[in-house]
Order: sequence, then C-alpha cells, then structure tokens
Amino acid sequence: MAQLPPVTIAIPTYNRLTFLRQAIDSALSQTYSNIQVIVSDNASDDGTAEFVASIRDPRLLFLRQETNIGILRNWNACVERATGEFFLLLSDDDYLEKTALEKLVGTVIAAEHPDQVALAYCRTWEVDRDGFRQRIDPMPPACEKAGEFAIAYFSGLRKMHLCSTLVRTADLKEIGGYAQGSVVLAVDAIAWSRILMKRGYIAGVPEPLSNYRIHPGSETSSRSIEIWRHDIAEFTGLWSSAFANASPAAQRRCKQAAAHYTSWELAALINQSAKSTAARFRAIGLYYQCRREFLSLTGAINLAGGLMKLFVPEWVKVPIRKLLLHEARN
Repeated sequence: MAQLPPVTIAIPTYNRLTFLRQAIDSALSQTYSNIQVIVSDNASDDGTAEFVASIRDPRLLFLRQETNIGILRNWNACVERATGEFFLLLSDDDYLEKTALEKLVGTVIAAEHPDQVALAYCRTWEVDRDGFRQRIDPMPPACEKAGEFAIAYFSGLRKMHLCSTLVRTADLKEIGGYAQGSVVLAVDAIAWSRILMKRGYIAGVPEPLSNYRIHPGSETSSRSIEIWRHDIAEFTGLWSSAFANASPAAQRRCKQAAAHYTSWELAALINQSAKSTAARFRAIGLYYQCRREFLSLTGAINLAGGLMKLFVPEWVKVPIRKLLLHEARN
C-alpha cells in the first residue's frame, strides 16, 4: 500500500462533534493506509478542537480556524494543505466504508489510460440522522466519457456526492479549488465538471462505499431558490458550452437532459422542506416563481410529480419508499 499514490481525505467541520467522531473514524480506518487526513475546524465551540487534538495519529493534520471563515474558505483551507495525489472531501456528518479509498484509487489505476481519468466515484447510501439507509444511488459503469456521463447525470441515471468522489489534487488546485466564480451552492458540481472536461473520462465503482447523511432542512425561501436557479443555470450552461462543437443530435440530447435535471432539482429543492400545511402552500408560490423552468414537456412532468409528492399523505409515501429500498438492496 505504501507504494500506491497518497490520498488526502479532508473533513471540514463546524459544531458537529457528534457526527464528526464517526467521519474521522471512518477516514482513519481505511484499508488504504497511504493517507493524509485533514480536519479543519471552522471555530467550533462544541468541544471539537479538544476532541480532534486528543487523537494521536501521525496521519491526521488538524487545522483550527480562529474565526468562522465560511464554508468554502474552510474547504479551500483543506485543499491548500493537501499533499495527496488524490483528494476526497468528506463532510463532517458523512462517513466512508473501510474499503472506499482502496477501491476508488484501484479503479483509476486499473483504467486503460489512467491519466485520462479525471475522477472516480462510487455508489452512496443516503442515510438518516441515525444512520439508517433510505436510498441508494444508481449503479455507475466502470468507465465513461465525459459527455456521455453528463447526459446520463442530467437524465437522473448517475449521481455523485462529495463523500463519494475522488479527484486529482493538482487538478483541483489548478482550477482554484472550491472558488468557482459567482456560484454559491453548486461549487462542487462546477469543480468536478471542469476537471472532467479537462481529462475526458470518469471511473465508477458499483459498490456503495460512502454514506451521505440527510438532515431535515430549513424551509426553502424565495431567496435561496433564486440562488439555486442561478447555480443550476451555470452548471447546465457549462456543459452546454462543452457540447458546442458536438453533433446536432448530441446537442439536442444535452439540452433535453439539462431541462430534465433543472426541473427535477428545483422540484426536489422546493419539496424537501415543505412538511407543514402552511409550508406546502408556500411551496406552490415557489413553483410559480420557477415556472419558466417547467415549461418543457419533461419540466411539466416533473412539475406534476412534484406537486403530487407535495400533497400525497405520508402514509402513502412510506410503503412506496420501503418498496423502492427493498428493490435497491436486491
């Protein structure tokens, strides 16, 4: 293992000591031993600093921010200090399976042309606060060209999370880390897209090796939905530019897939926090605010689906979720 390329696992954190313990343990317990683990504490006041400082492991680098420097600057503080050839950003409430790095790095090394592989990703379980599995990502192919991946991603056939994505540290530093212009919330998607466009291929691991924790979100506001609309437009626009010299058929596929992704994502964002009756009716106002993104055929379908999910009783949704989870496990 010592001869394999070093990997940096970065764990930026702020006041999440309960979950942070599991995130750090999952990083330090990897079967892939050639690792650097960076924990950057964004001025927490919940005992995080004391806990991390008590860990005696030479692979662990602890950064303590004197004041809260914001999420993205904290992410970039990790990027700046990363010494690994590869880099994985692990949120402080997510966690990895023990063989995650071994198999992610392995799939890059095993590729026919490793230098053309921009990044590797694995399937991810979405789990609740207590770690109970809720949903699983679609199964990825072993290797895929950038353009084909983008269309499949926008069509809902691929999914990636920060905790499942291994990038090349040099590529990430070259594009400025997680500082991606006017983008606020979709910075990771813009970053991995630019890296993928540069090298051309993406590798996939079919096993679920990472766990993404879902928290009940605060209610989506008119302001936050406008930020998401802007970021999604920047994300899809970046890929539209990449297809500028493609065939008309490929451009058409990209446009249709991007329309699906935009309306699907907005519907999910609007619905995710609409739990109360009042919030569900406010969500209708947000759908109206985003009406332009639902004008296409696929947009209309996603709008209808979003509205149905908004008002379908929970007792109907629960058995459907259980059935889908059972099918995913099998």
